[in-house]
Amino acid sequence: MQRFLCLIIVFALLACSEETQINHVRSVIFRDCNSALVNEQILLKANIAQSITSPDILAGATTDANGNFDFTYELNKNKNGLGNIQLVSQNGFLTLFENLSLNKDQNLTLYLENTATINVELAGQRNFNTTDTLLYSTNYSQKNYSTIQAINGSLQNVNASLPNTNGSYVDAIFFYGIGLADFNKAKEASTIKDSVYQNISIALGGCFRTDSLVLTID
Repeated sequence: MQRFLCLIIVFALLACSEETQINHVRSVIFRDCNSALVNEQILLKANIAQSITSPDILAGATTDANGNFDFTYELNKNKNGLGNIQLVSQNGFLTLFENLSLNKDQNLTLYLENTATINVELAGQRNFNTTDTLLYSTNYSQKNYSTIQAINGSLQNVNASLPNTNGSYVDAIFFYGIGLADFNKAKEASTIKDSVYQNISIALGGCFRTDSLVLTID
């Protein structure tokens, strides 16, 4: 009788055990828009706020000569959550991609520096005089751009540092002003929801494409 009870317990434990699945992550990582990130250690770390496993580091690999890596990890089938792809650096961990859906296969293209380039074309009826300075930038740019007595045609290209989106576009705001006070007003307006004061919405592609914008000033 005791042996029979033991068998029942064993079968019950097996029935309650959770089935697991193997997940595969493939990626190529670039240092910038042109060069591969070579021989660097990459980790997949479960999001602490939504940790679904212990330990929180699920897998890791080292990039090859072309910036490629791949690894597998195992999770219970009924577990869901998010994780971060991180670069191991001398100063700690640098997150390359946030909130990656776990428990599914992933194929990623990532950039350490995901820089968007915007070709800006000036148009319109406004005639700028010698004291007019046109300033412009985006909410993802690290600097402001300016042209004195601008004329219609190509302006200086704008660069913007974007997060990794794995091929999706990033919604950005281009803002401009004539003179510093007007520019700062437009910059402040870009932080206000639904404000359109000298703000232009633009979807940026980052390293995988060059974007264009026509700035019309009358």
